[in-house]
Amino acid sequence: GNIGNTITWNSGQTTSTISTDQAGEYIVTVSDGGCPAYDTVVLSVVDLPVSELNQLLGVAPYCFNELETAILLEAGARNDYEYLWGTGETTPSITVDAPGTYLVEISAGSCFITDRITLMDYCPSTLYVPNTFTPDNDGLNDYFLAVGDYIANFEMYVYNRWGQLIFHSDNIYEGWDGTYSGNEVQIDTYVYKIYYDVNQPDLPPASLQKVGIVNVLK
Repeated sequence: GNIGNTITWNSGQTTSTISTDQAGEYIVTVSDGGCPAYDTVVLSVVDLPVSELNQLLGVAPYCFNELETAILLEAGARNDYEYLWGTGETTPSITVDAPGTYLVEISAGSCFITDRITLMDYCPSTLYVPNTFTPDNDGLNDYFLAVGDYIANFEMYVYNRWGQLIFHSDNIYEGWDGTYSGNEVQIDTYVYKIYYDVNQPDLPPASLQKVGIVNVLK
């Protein structure tokens, strides 16, 4: 401002600058004792955009390996908004089929907000171990195999009734054929121990152990 000038705003302030968050027409009158000068500023206040991204979609994890339908992420449907996703897409909604954090920038004029959602991946581990098999080479149930999904660090040990180790495998797809040192074992009950890791939501894999018996029949 200029020293000696009289400044008057139509809002009542008499300072050289004012602050406001209200839309409207602001008129300032400046006088040095002679003819006054006027100026006008029209202020428009734009509300911040609003995101409609459903955060409930990120509460429960998804098994993306078994996902049948892509997940729809909708940030809104306002025609006066502009949308920019972290994927580069500029539509109000996108479909995704991978875990991760998805960001969207929503703009209304010069005002914008950023929203995000994190989709977690979790496929539950399962392990089934039969209690009987018949290694008679008839093509049916000839191998003692554990069956599982999303199992890691698998190791299986089989012992006879005297505690002697007669089979070991670190491959879940490799089963015992009912032999030891090239000879068929006798009809009997055998003990197995299985060590394996399973998935956990939001946590590192857990190491588990399973102990049981398997019957060899012919």
